[in-house]
Amino acid sequence: MQTRLSEILVPVARLLRVLPLLVLGAAPAQGLDPTRDITQFRRTTYRIEDGAPARITDIAQAQDGVLWFGTHNGLFHFDGVRFTRYLGGPGNEIASDDIASLYAPPEGGLWIGFYYGGIAFLKDGRLRSYGAAEGLPGGSVNAITRDLDGTMWIGTNTGTARLVGAHWELTQGPAWNKTSRENVLSLLVDRDGTLWEFTGSRRLGFLPRGSHKFEIYLRGDPDAYVDYRMPLAMAPDGRLWLADPQHGIRPVDRAAEATGNGTPSLSVPVRRQMLFDRDGNLWSAGTDLTRVLAPLPKPPARHVLFEQLELDQGLTFALFEDREGNIWTGSSAGLTRLSPRPLFRALENYRYFALVTDKDGSLWAAAMGAAQRQPLFHVVGGDIVQRAETSGSIVATYRDADGTIWFAYKRVLAQMTDRGLVETDLPDDVTGAGTMAMARARDGAMWVSMLRNGVFRLDGKTGVQNGGIATLPLDTTAYVMANDAQGRLLLGYTDDRFAVVDGTTAKLFTAADGLHVGNVGAFAVRGDRVWIGGEHGLALFDGSKIVALQSETPGLFRQITGIVERAGGDLWIGGGAGIVRIARSEIDMALRDPRYRLKATLFDHRDGLPGTIQQRRPMPSVAETADGKIWFAASNGLAWIEPARIERNELPPPVLIWSVTDANGTALTPAPSLDLPAGTSQIRIAYTANSFTVPERVRFRTKLEGVDTAWQDAGDRREATYTNLGPGTYRFRVIAANNDGVWNETGASLALTIAPFPYQTDWFRGLCAALLLVVLVLLYRLRIWRLRVAVHARLEERIVERERIARDLHDTLLQGLQGLILRFQAATAKIPPHEPARAMMDSALSRADDVLIESRDKVKDLRASTQGLTDLPAEFAEVGATLAQDHAAEFRITVEGTPCELHPIVQDEISLIGREALSNAFRHARARTIEVDLIFDRSELRLRVRDDGCGISEAMLKTGKPGHWGLAGMRERARQIRGQFQIWSNDGAGTEIELRVPASMVYRDAPRRFGWRFRSATA
Repeated sequence: MQTRLSEILVPVARLLRVLPLLVLGAAPAQGLDPTRDITQFRRTTYRIEDGAPARITDIAQAQDGVLWFGTHNGLFHFDGVRFTRYLGGPGNEIASDDIASLYAPPEGGLWIGFYYGGIAFLKDGRLRSYGAAEGLPGGSVNAITRDLDGTMWIGTNTGTARLVGAHWELTQGPAWNKTSRENVLSLLVDRDGTLWEFTGSRRLGFLPRGSHKFEIYLRGDPDAYVDYRMPLAMAPDGRLWLADPQHGIRPVDRAAEATGNGTPSLSVPVRRQMLFDRDGNLWSAGTDLTRVLAPLPKPPARHVLFEQLELDQGLTFALFEDREGNIWTGSSAGLTRLSPRPLFRALENYRYFALVTDKDGSLWAAAMGAAQRQPLFHVVGGDIVQRAETSGSIVATYRDADGTIWFAYKRVLAQMTDRGLVETDLPDDVTGAGTMAMARARDGAMWVSMLRNGVFRLDGKTGVQNGGIATLPLDTTAYVMANDAQGRLLLGYTDDRFAVVDGTTAKLFTAADGLHVGNVGAFAVRGDRVWIGGEHGLALFDGSKIVALQSETPGLFRQITGIVERAGGDLWIGGGAGIVRIARSEIDMALRDPRYRLKATLFDHRDGLPGTIQQRRPMPSVAETADGKIWFAASNGLAWIEPARIERNELPPPVLIWSVTDANGTALTPAPSLDLPAGTSQIRIAYTANSFTVPERVRFRTKLEGVDTAWQDAGDRREATYTNLGPGTYRFRVIAANNDGVWNETGASLALTIAPFPYQTDWFRGLCAALLLVVLVLLYRLRIWRLRVAVHARLEERIVERERIARDLHDTLLQGLQGLILRFQAATAKIPPHEPARAMMDSALSRADDVLIESRDKVKDLRASTQGLTDLPAEFAEVGATLAQDHAAEFRITVEGTPCELHPIVQDEISLIGREALSNAFRHARARTIEVDLIFDRSELRLRVRDDGCGISEAMLKTGKPGHWGLAGMRERARQIRGQFQIWSNDGAGTEIELRVPASMVYRDAPRRFGWRFRSATA
């Protein structure tokens, strides 16, 4: 099919949009830059119904980044998301809602001029007002500025005034070379420090720095009247420009004006407002917006290139450029922001594009639609030119190794030749609902993928399914096809599958090989690397293995339908999230560390993308041209971006904390620190970041020190709520990143102190803890006392039982035995002395007397042990003295404290333990000295037995001497009376035995003296 002669050199739409005029004395090439066409700025309109203020009179941006709007209905500020009216507070009420002018000095704060007279300065939440009492001249404050020496100047209906100390001085009279009062509309200080003033009669005067006499540049017309608010503007090169209806827009040149020649004005409509942006472009605004493209002619020339944008909000009263380069226009109906955007649109009247580049690197774009014939566009020299119409909707494109471009539509393959499109019908045995993708093998055979019927290799006039290769999935459509660097075929299927076809063999890769992208939707080949994009992710294939890549931002690698790797290694992706750029450095890090998550840049509708990246055929949706541009097929047209010319917003956004609100809805004024009343458990903190290029992309992180251990990702939320807070000191911190991810790491902070109730103080908690401890100790002591009382009760029962036994033995057994002995004695007396029986009976009676005496002694001992013998020291002294008679050791006994009545049973056990210890020392120690210490302490009774003898070996201490139970018996007796028994000894080092018995166990009256016992235990 021959190419149709419908080529257009320059689109009509572009001619209507941009109005280039002949430049006198300069070539047109210096003028229009199509990539900076005014219509390619992202325009955002804020209307009254959206919360924008009405009848905006002036705009200023404070040092902290806050954007302020003066209106006839009050003062407003804006953070990119919400407009808030300034209401002030007690003592800071604004004098009037009718604001005429604003000025933000570099050191911070905001000057506010009022329409009906008066001026105020707002800083750090405090408002200072000036009026007639401070010498302020009457009338509207139309202009505010500051000179290079730091002096504040204002222009009013009655003249110009300056601030001297706290008093305003009207610069009027012969001393100032001004004899009449005029309506001063505009003030400007140039680079030399000269103050310029423009009046309603079109008079332009100036005051050189350090001078007190105004001079005249233009005398104006006393009968004229203009109300232009910004007729003066200074270009970045320092030149001053003037705009008024009589003289037009022209530079201010005192030397030329002195000769009477003046300077020629620009052939641009004069508007009410004028400013130069940071790039030197001149903007003027009225009912529409005009931009004169930089550089402006020098020397001055009349004809320049300019462009216009129709504004739909009425007459513009304010024109402003913020710190990020956004242009703002304010009118009676709302606000408009123009933000430079990286994406540029084309062919917005078409949808569904098939993209392919030719061997020269220029782009061919086929529009797909329902019409019988569809246009085919070609990018020529930066212009999009329609080259042909096809006989059907192109559903697939391909460029083979020879550079030939192929198109597929209906059941037709068409190749672009010098004679135009040459069509070839598909063989009859190639069946399916339509061509999905195509590619050419190294042997020259064309392969096509048919929707719902699989892949076919075209052999002349026949088609062979899967080329006869059994390892390829049968009857399965390959949604994308491509060639790798070796010319092998790449086939992308659904369900994490792709195949590499090499001649008559193929290898199929699946999820088991590491492919986790879902349905494969895009291939991109650069050298030995093959990028694979799909519905659920991104992967890299190096010819042998697959590496899955993860994004730091969830959902960024979804529904990928186009990929381009540039020569520098950066990756550009078109997918469901929009356009994604990944820097080569990020890719290198991910390939070194499989766990690394890529940081990427996203471009979407907020950057000018017309709709969304197309998700279904034709694919791919991304193509790179030789001029460095990358093109994207979107749902509402084409978009292109030039990576080398992307302007990055390098300004960290200023972060502010706007307000703090408690649970009752009470607003608290934030300051470096804030004291909150007792009982505050919930607070809501509103914060913001003043970045306006793409405010929807500003991101925040917050941390409440004292609650959060790490930064919390707040996304685009501008409010944080904390609940269940207790008394104490906290610090709230917030940081933010602008639309390009540049973080303000310092951010803003607010110290919070929540006062405690008395019962929440440390001293109260300490007192409660002490009281609780005392109660627990008392309960514990009470429990121990009760246990000891119970033990003593059982001991008393044992004593009573022993006394009963002693009585019973004495009254029954011993008395009965005594009676029996007497009867046997009587019977024995009747036996003759010489009888052998008499001798036997006498012997038995003698033994019976011994038993009776022994029994009486036992009963006596049993009763004596219940009488509470208290002379334990005397007992040990007697035992020691007796033992010392048979041994050479010296014996000493020491008593400390006052002996008191001991519990009989406990005393018996102590006595037996002491006797055993003394006996062992005298008999086995071979000691020179043996000592006994008896200590009657208030809390316990201690018994120590020491010697300087041969000592006891460690093995003997542990197991005792075989067949002897002295040590074991002493330990058992100590346990029975709840005492602590310890032995310290070693071979040749002597021996020390200590017994410690609690007072409550050993002293007879301890259980009845609970108070004394408690004091003694805690002493």
